[in-house]
Amino acid sequence: MSKTKTIDLTSGPILKTLAELALPIMASSLLGTAYNITDMAWIGMLGSKAVAGVGVGGMYVWLSQGLVALPRMGGQVNVAQACGRGDYEQARGYAASALRLTFLLGILFAAVCIVFIHPLLGFFNLGDAETYTAAKLYTLITCGLILFSFLNLTLTGLSTAQGDSKTPLMANLLGLVGNMILDPILILGFGPFPRLEVVGAAVATVTSQILVLIVMLIRIMHSDLEPNILQNTHVLSRFPAKYYISIFKIGFPTAVQSSIYCMISMILTRMVSTFGAGAIATQRVGGQIESVSWNTADGFAAALNAFVGQNYGAKKPDRIRKGYNISFKILAVWGLIVTGAFVFLPGPIASLFFHEKDVLAIAINYLIIIGFSETFMTIELMTIGALSGLGMTKLCSIISIILTGHNQEHCIRDAIRSVFGQDYEGPVEIILSDDGSSDGTFAVMQEMAAQYRGPYRVILNRNETPLGRGPHIRQAVGLASHEWILRQDGDDCSFPWRCRFFAWAVMEYPDAVAVVSQMINVYEEPGVAFEFPAFPSVPREMPAVVLQQGAFSSSAHYGPAMIIRKSAYEWGNAFPITANFEDDLMAFHAWLQGNIYELPDTALCYYRFAAQNISAVSSAFRFADMQTAEAFERKDLVMLEQLKESVEAGMKLCGELLESFVLVFRSRKELLAEIEERRKKISYIDQLQNWWNYSFSQRWSLKGPGKRGIARCLPQKLYLFCMVFFFKLRKVKRAVCGARQDLE
Repeated sequence: MSKTKTIDLTSGPILKTLAELALPIMASSLLGTAYNITDMAWIGMLGSKAVAGVGVGGMYVWLSQGLVALPRMGGQVNVAQACGRGDYEQARGYAASALRLTFLLGILFAAVCIVFIHPLLGFFNLGDAETYTAAKLYTLITCGLILFSFLNLTLTGLSTAQGDSKTPLMANLLGLVGNMILDPILILGFGPFPRLEVVGAAVATVTSQILVLIVMLIRIMHSDLEPNILQNTHVLSRFPAKYYISIFKIGFPTAVQSSIYCMISMILTRMVSTFGAGAIATQRVGGQIESVSWNTADGFAAALNAFVGQNYGAKKPDRIRKGYNISFKILAVWGLIVTGAFVFLPGPIASLFFHEKDVLAIAINYLIIIGFSETFMTIELMTIGALSGLGMTKLCSIISIILTGHNQEHCIRDAIRSVFGQDYEGPVEIILSDDGSSDGTFAVMQEMAAQYRGPYRVILNRNETPLGRGPHIRQAVGLASHEWILRQDGDDCSFPWRCRFFAWAVMEYPDAVAVVSQMINVYEEPGVAFEFPAFPSVPREMPAVVLQQGAFSSSAHYGPAMIIRKSAYEWGNAFPITANFEDDLMAFHAWLQGNIYELPDTALCYYRFAAQNISAVSSAFRFADMQTAEAFERKDLVMLEQLKESVEAGMKLCGELLESFVLVFRSRKELLAEIEERRKKISYIDQLQNWWNYSFSQRWSLKGPGKRGIARCLPQKLYLFCMVFFFKLRKVKRAVCGARQDLE
């Protein structure tokens, strides 16, 4: 027997592919709407008070849909992207994690509704006893057994993500048939079945949801689809925290959005309740009628979400753009059709649910008013689905640029100009912080902040007493109100597109905790006026992005080359940060929490090696005399010791996490590999610290061949002499060239 393939969303005609996936989903959404409409149609025969009670109880069912959107959307997007990459094992991990979260949230929501039923219904201030009783009974049954609905929604999302929209359609169709049969039997009574009224409607709905779940599980277990990630998903297995973190990051904004929309509607319902049961019934039934429009749009959005997710994982942006354009045209037409129906045919539609003349008149006016918004709403829902497929459930990036300075009056203007000159159009705040400088550093900050007329918010901070580098940076981070931190020292210079490129990277990779780029080193020489080189040409394309495999896999973990989540800084507050290598250890803390991505071939800033700065020891041929050269060698040893302390602190933390079984993003295997890398780094530092004690052959082995390697293999005094000699030779060459140009 041949396997049935799931729909490959990354190839083939776009319209046909979308239609093949979307039509079953839209049909499923319409069937879901039909559940509620069928209930309301039969309950309408009991009068407006019963309709109002069910409508109020249905508000909490609606609220629950916002909560389950977290595992549903988070699972769907991650599964779709994993399937697009062909990583089906990871897709199964995301699916299992989403289902576990669904179980947990379903049980918690049911418990809250049962325990707090009276204050929950009291919010609506229902004055009529009959309406209150109907709302209470309906809420206790439907919300108390909400787990079945939760599982159906999550399984529908996961099935759609792998390109299977037929299974949810088949299950929901059978569920609707069951609901349509049970509604009149249980609500009005038939034969041996008693007249249960509102209770009957609730029992019919829950029974139908159980039937849907059974059908979906049977279909999943016995399906011949290939691949079928749900068939071999082990829900009870333990998965790394990274799966839950990624699901939460994508699903949480969607859950908040849905919940807020429902809460606003609940507030409106409370306001409407003062006008009586008829007004409540009109609002709630009107919302159910409108759901024919937005549930259909939401169903198409779910298909587009899976389409975008898979093509995003397969790196096919052109196909994503074409799919969105086609979807836009289809949903615009659908929205216009619904608008026309509500505006021109309100009477026949409302008469299906209301039989009291005064309530019917209110319902007609309600449908006409909401009809004008339907086209815009369908396009909005479709766009949300597309953005969610990219992982952009939250438009990023809200960035805080932190520029710290200490006694840098001579150079900080260039640094400030570079952050003021960023071309990123998103929300940005700039924090200029001075650590108790004894020169005019803070005065320059004040002057330039007063003259600034750009779009960004500027915050000034000054410490009367110097805190030191590490504490000062942490203090400045504490002043930041935005999610992402871009840091820069007062002697460095950012390219104008630095902020924009980093913002793009974190939007493309929402699971990132930090992103690092490269830097271009520029050297300040004693006695020579320093000037930053001109900026390179603006890149025409966005840079490549790769995932770091370890905290030491990047050569650029320094402040100006890194954007990092504020939460990573805060998480690292519990651990010691060394004085001059705080960025390296902070990047390590970030790596422990999640993924760090790298722009391997992209430099976004100039990193200045200043004459009076400890970082200047890394520059060769810059020493005016033997005394200066020896002083810098001593600084070099101090710097190496501080770097060693930072590396050892990271290794110690890895060991503590392994022993304490603390739940972190990184696996045991990754932590052990990081410990080994840090051991190698410490060994290398020990070699450098003992460099002057090495023999000529040992130095040769350490430094390797090449001009600098040969020079550094020389004995100490001869080596220093060579450095001084070449420094003076370069100054002479520069002076001669300058004189020649003057003569010309």
